[in-house]
Amino acid sequence: MGMGRIFGVGAVACALACGSGNPPAGVNVSSATGSGGAASVTSTGASGSCDNGAGGAAMLVADKGCDPKMAVDMTGKPEVEIKFGYIDSKFVYTPKCAKVSPCTKVTFRCGGTNECNFSMHPLQGGAGAKADPASPFGFTFDPNLTEKSFVLKNKGSFPYICASHYAAGMVGTVFVQ
Repeated sequence: MGMGRIFGVGAVACALACGSGNPPAGVNVSSATGSGGAASVTSTGASGSCDNGAGGAAMLVADKGCDPKMAVDMTGKPEVEIKFGYIDSKFVYTPKCAKVSPCTKVTFRCGGTNECNFSMHPLQGGAGAKADPASPFGFTFDPNLTEKSFVLKNKGSFPYICASHYAAGMVGTVFVQ
């Protein structure tokens, strides 16, 4: 199984600012700017049968609070949404655990009643405080983004966290089956 790599917009910005002048090989970045900006990051070098999507390697460790049996079943839907932020007096992703089909577009979108963006709630692929460089979710820290989408090609378990609030339980997993 091949492995696609996704780098957050922040990582691409760092690559540009730190002297390389170019995003990492195989990374295509497009974004809409302005209030409530959105970004879509895809890996052009990923394996799989989807057009323009994040492949990712199958993760072996899901969030301890998630398993495929308890995940919200969203299989068969071409696009799904995971809301994040301070919702109902908690830092959360909702749904916390989701089950999707290969090639599903997964969009992380700010929700709740408070101001929300990816600098307040940095998205990081991996479980616990440890980042997983092979995760299709990569790392996103951007005060101008309120949503970000990924197309998950390969089957596997893909945990993610809010790098600022994982200790408060702001974690989740997408199971691609």
